[in-house]
Amino acid sequence: METRTKTDLYALYKFFRDAGDLRRAKQMKRLIQKKAENHLVIGFSGHFSAGKSSLINALMDDRFLPTSPIPTSANVVRLAYGEPKIVLTRHDETRTVFLPPYDVRAIWENCKNGQDVLEVFIQTDQGMPEDLEWMDTPGIDSTDPLHMEMTEDAIILADHIFYVADYNHVLAEENYRFLMTLEEMNKPYHLVISQIDKHRENELSFEAYKKSIFDSLSAWKLKPESIHFISIKDLSLAVNEWEAFRFYLKTLSDKRSAQPETEAVLRKLYKDHVKWWKNQYGDAEKAMAEAFDGIDREHLTYRRDVLKTKLETLHARKRQWLDDCIKAGDQAIDNAILMPYETRELARQYIEACQPDFKMGFFSTKAKVEKERMNRLDALLQNLNQLLLTMNRQTAESLFNPLKKYLSMDEAVRTRLYSLNVEASPELIENHVEKGALLTGQYVLTYTAALESTLKKQMKKEVRNLLEELTPLINQPIHQAKEAVENEMKDLDEQLKQFDAYADALKKENTHFQTGEEILEGTIILNEEERHLVEEDFLAQEEMIASMRMEEKPMAEKSPTIEETPSEMPTPEIQEAPEDWEARFRKAEQILRGINGFTYLAERFSKRADRLKNQRYTVALFGAFSAGKSSFANAMLGQKVLPVSPHPTTATINRILPVDCDHAHGSVAIHFKTEKAILDEVNQALETFQQRVDALEELPTVIENALLQATESRHMVFLKAVAKGYRDAQGSLGRTHTLPLAEALPFISVEQKACFVDMADIYFDCPLTQSGVSLVDTPGADSINARHTDTAFRYIRNADALVYITYYNHAFSRADEEFLLQLGRVKEAFELDKMFFVVNAIDLAQSADEAQEVVRYVRERLYTYGIRQARLYGISSLKALESGENASSASGFDKFYNDWDEFVRFGLQKQTIEQGVRDFGHAKRVLEETMKRIALSATEREQVLERMAEGYRYATSVIQAMDAKGALSRLQNEVRELFFYVKKRVIQRFLDEFSRFFNPAILSSTEKEPKKVLLSRSLEECLQFLSFDLDQEIRATYLRTEAMLSKLIAEYREDALAQLGEEWAVEWPEKPEWKTPEITASLKQTDRLPFEACFKHFKNPKQFFEADGKSRMREAMQLVLSKAIDHVLSQNTEETLQHYEIIFKNTLEKDRAHALNDLETLRREQEQSLTFDAEALQQIRDAQESINQLMPIQ
Repeated sequence: METRTKTDLYALYKFFRDAGDLRRAKQMKRLIQKKAENHLVIGFSGHFSAGKSSLINALMDDRFLPTSPIPTSANVVRLAYGEPKIVLTRHDETRTVFLPPYDVRAIWENCKNGQDVLEVFIQTDQGMPEDLEWMDTPGIDSTDPLHMEMTEDAIILADHIFYVADYNHVLAEENYRFLMTLEEMNKPYHLVISQIDKHRENELSFEAYKKSIFDSLSAWKLKPESIHFISIKDLSLAVNEWEAFRFYLKTLSDKRSAQPETEAVLRKLYKDHVKWWKNQYGDAEKAMAEAFDGIDREHLTYRRDVLKTKLETLHARKRQWLDDCIKAGDQAIDNAILMPYETRELARQYIEACQPDFKMGFFSTKAKVEKERMNRLDALLQNLNQLLLTMNRQTAESLFNPLKKYLSMDEAVRTRLYSLNVEASPELIENHVEKGALLTGQYVLTYTAALESTLKKQMKKEVRNLLEELTPLINQPIHQAKEAVENEMKDLDEQLKQFDAYADALKKENTHFQTGEEILEGTIILNEEERHLVEEDFLAQEEMIASMRMEEKPMAEKSPTIEETPSEMPTPEIQEAPEDWEARFRKAEQILRGINGFTYLAERFSKRADRLKNQRYTVALFGAFSAGKSSFANAMLGQKVLPVSPHPTTATINRILPVDCDHAHGSVAIHFKTEKAILDEVNQALETFQQRVDALEELPTVIENALLQATESRHMVFLKAVAKGYRDAQGSLGRTHTLPLAEALPFISVEQKACFVDMADIYFDCPLTQSGVSLVDTPGADSINARHTDTAFRYIRNADALVYITYYNHAFSRADEEFLLQLGRVKEAFELDKMFFVVNAIDLAQSADEAQEVVRYVRERLYTYGIRQARLYGISSLKALESGENASSASGFDKFYNDWDEFVRFGLQKQTIEQGVRDFGHAKRVLEETMKRIALSATEREQVLERMAEGYRYATSVIQAMDAKGALSRLQNEVRELFFYVKKRVIQRFLDEFSRFFNPAILSSTEKEPKKVLLSRSLEECLQFLSFDLDQEIRATYLRTEAMLSKLIAEYREDALAQLGEEWAVEWPEKPEWKTPEITASLKQTDRLPFEACFKHFKNPKQFFEADGKSRMREAMQLVLSKAIDHVLSQNTEETLQHYEIIFKNTLEKDRAHALNDLETLRREQEQSLTFDAEALQQIRDAQESINQLMPIQ
C-alpha cells in the first residue's frame, strides 16, 4: 500500500479513541506527531544494565542520561535536536517544561522516577544530528510490567531498534524472545553487543565467541539487519567496532529522514487493539463457539418447543392416570357378574325363608324355621363371596396395565393391588330384605339388584382408596420430570437470552472490526468535520504544552538505605590462630601421656589437635548463570582451574578437592549420570513441548517435531546437546572416569559432553585446599533441572560456608530472587551465620561512588528477603588473578579473606578450641587432686575409693535416666507448628502470584484456543510453581526441625553434665549428621479436576478482569488449594515426625552408651591415680607446672 496520509492516520486514531482504547489512541497520536516532526527515530532497548544509557551518552559526547549497573531508566527518555528544553510527561499526561539552565542531576532523578514520570523529552542543540531522535527505554527484564509496556509503546515509534546486550548476557533467553517480537512487527532491528572489553582471549577466542552468537541467532531464526561489537570503555581494542558503529548510525540518518509507517506497525497496533477489545468486551465469536459449539438459534427454539410439549404432556399425565385407572376399575366392576340365575335363586330362597308365614312342613317349629333360614343365608353368602372373589381379581387385573404406565410395579405395589377385597356379610344380606316385602319375582330382582349395587359401590370405594394411597408414588416422578423439564426450559431460555446477547455482541464486534479493516484498507476517510474535530485534539495538546512553563522541580529525596551492620564474630578467650592452639594441645598430650592414669586426658588433647589440623571445610558457591562463580573459584584457588565462558553452560556440579593418596594433583574424576537419570531430565525438559520419550534414541525425531511447534529455548538447547552427544557418552553412563585436567575440561564446558556429567571432582593442590577447604561450584540458581534443587538444599544445609555471587552489571536479577528466598527461609536454622555475598566484577565500576551504589542496592535487596547484616563484598576475580603485590587489595579480596579467616578461626573452629580450653581446666584440677591423694594414708585412700564408687554409681544413674519422652513432645509440637505456618505462607504466595498466571496477556489471547485450554495451561503453570514453592518450604522445615533436634540434644548433654559435675564430666560424641527424609507427597500429584471446577467463574475476559470473576475464581481455588495442601502436609508431617523421632532416640541411645563407656574409663583412671607414691610426686608437680604455662590467661 502507498504511504499513509495524515488523514488515514487520523481515521485510525479516531477509531481507537472512540472505542475507548486510550493506549492505542495515544500510540497513534505519537505516530502522527512523529510524522509531522519528520524525524528518524532510533530506539535503544535491552536488558537492564546492558549499557543503553552509557551508549547514548557516548554518542552525544555528554553525560545526559543516568548510568549505573543497577536499573536506572524507569521511563522512556527521548533526545532530539532543537532549542534546549526538557519536557516531563506524567502518567496522567500532564506535562512540565524546563528551560535551561538546569541541573543535570535533576534530569537523572526524573529519568529514574518511573512512579510519576512517563516520559522525559530532552531537546538539545549539541551532540545531536538534526532530524534524528534517540529513545532510551527501560530494561526488558524489569520486574515492573509498566516498564515493559512503556518499552513496547516506544518501539512502535522507532524506525530502527538497536538492541543492546551485555557481553556476558547475549545468550539470555529473554533477549531472543524480545527480538522475535520485533521480527513479527517487521521492525528493522540491530544487535549491539556492548562491553566487549570484558573479553579474555585466553578463555575463548573472539572469533569463537562471535560464531556462538551467530549460531544462536540462526537457531532462533533471527536476522538482525546488522550486528556490532563495541566497547565505549576501551577504544583501543582491535575488535572494537565503535567507530564503525557510529558511522553506521550516520549512514542511517543520512539515508532518509523518517520511515513511512509500515503496514506491519499499523497491523500490530490494530492486532493489539483487537486483543484489547476482546479483553474489554469479551471475544464474542470464541464465546459463542465455546458456549454453543455450532448450535444455531433455530435449534434452540426447536428444543424449547419440544420441552413445552413435553411439559404439557406431564401436566395432562398428572390428571390422566387417575382418570384411566378409575375408568378401568369402574368398567371391571360394572362388568362383574354378581347375580347370575343360581345366585338369584339362592336369594329367592332366602327371601322365602324370611317370610312370616314360612313353615317347615306339618311338624314345623320355630327352631326348624330359624335353622332353615340360616342355612339358606349361608348358602347365598358363600355363593356371593365366591363371585366377589372373581370381581376382586378382575378389578385388580384391570388396574394393573394403567398403573404400569405410571408406576414401577414392584412387590409392594403388587401386594397392595391384589389386596383389593370386598366381601358380603350376613348382616348385609339380612339388612337388604325389606320388612313386609312379599315373595314375588319382581321383588327378587329388586333385592338382588340393590345388593349387587351396594357391593360394587364398596368395591369402587376400595379402588379409590387404593389410588389415593398410590397417588404420591405416581405423582412424585411426574413432578420430578416436570421440574426437570421446567429447569431445562429455564436453561434454554437463559441460553436463548445469552445467544441473543452473544449475537448482538458479535454483530457489534464484526461491525467494529469491519470498520477497522476498512480504515486500514483506506476505504473509510474522515469528512471535513471529523478531521477538524480530531485536529482539535492535537492543537489542544500543543497549546497545553506551550502554556505550561514551570520552575524546575527539585530533585526527589533519596530513599533511606540499609546501613551496613557487620555480623559480630564470636571469639574465644585468646585471639590466637588455630595452628597455635594445635601446638598447645600437642604439648599437653605429650606431658600427660607419660603419666599413668592420665591417658584419657592425653587422648582428649590429641583429638583436639587432630581436629584442628585435619578439619575439612566445604564452601558452596551459588549464583545465577554467568554470575562469575567459576571465575571467583579460580580467584580463590590462585589460578585458572575451572573454564570460564561468557555463555551459560550445562549445569554440572564441580568440586575442587584437596589431593589425597588416591588422587594426584590435577586429576579429575568425572562421574557420569545413569541412563535413567538422563532420561528423567530429558522428559522433564520435554514437558514444555508436551512430548515424551521412552528411550534416548528417540530424541532426535522428537526434537524435530517439537521445533515445528516451538522456538528455541534453554530446554531445547539442553535437548539438542543430549541428542548430539548421546552416542559418544552412551558407554560411560553410570560410570566414573579419571582424567588429567586438560582432558577433563570438555566434560565441564562443552555442552554436548557436560550434559551427561553428574559431577566433576577436581583434585587440586594449592594453599586453599591445603588448608582443608573444598570448593563446590553449584549449578546456576536459575537451573532448569529439578534435581539441582535437591542438590542446592543439600549444600545449603551441609556446607560450612555459602558464598552467593551476583554480577556487577546485572546485580540481583530475577534469577537471584527465588534462590535468596530459599536462603531467607532457612538462615535461622544455621548455628552460625555462614552466608557470604559477593558482587563480582566490581572493577567494572566507573567510580568508587558507583561501586558503593551497586553494593548498597544489593544490600537493600537482601534486606527485603530477610537477610540482614549481610557479609557483602565487592570484588574482582579478574584482578585477584593478576600478579602484583596490590592484586589482593585492588581486587577487594583482602576484606573477604580477612573475614573468611575470622569465620574459620572463631566460627568453625571455635567449638574445638573451647573444648580444649575446658580440657586444660579439667587437667589442672585432676593434677591438683592427684598431688593431694599422694599424701593420703591407706585408710584415707580407702575412704576416697568409697566416695569414687558412690560418685560413679550416681553418675551412671544420671546417664541411664536420660529419657526422650519430654523432648519428643516438644519436637512433635515444633514440627506441627512449623508445618502449620508452611501452609499459611504457600497460601499467601498463591494469593500474591495469582495474577501472574491468570492474566489478560494469556486469557485474552486472540488465538482460536478454547478458554478451557488457556485456563488449564495457566492452572498447570500455577500448580507447578506452588508445588516447587511448597517443596522448598518442606525442605526448609526439615532444616528447622534438625536445628530443633540439635538444640534438644545439646540441652540433654548440658543437663547431664551439670548433674555429673566436673569430676565425672564425660566427652560427648561428635554432633551427628542428620539424614533428611524424602518428600513423600507433592502438589504435582494433586487432582486437577477440583481446580478445573473453578473455571466456571470465567465467563469472558471483561467479566473476569473487570467484574468479580477473578476474585471469585481466586477464592474458589484457595479453598481447593487449602485442602490439597492439607493432604500433602498431613502425609509429610507424619513421615517427618516418625523419621526424626527415630533419629532422636537413636542419637540419645548412642550418647548414653558413649557416656557410660567414658564414665568407666574415668573411674578406672581415677582409681589408678590412688596408686601413685611419693616418687611420682615430682612428675605430677612438673606436669602441673607445664599445664599451667600452656593454659590461656583467664
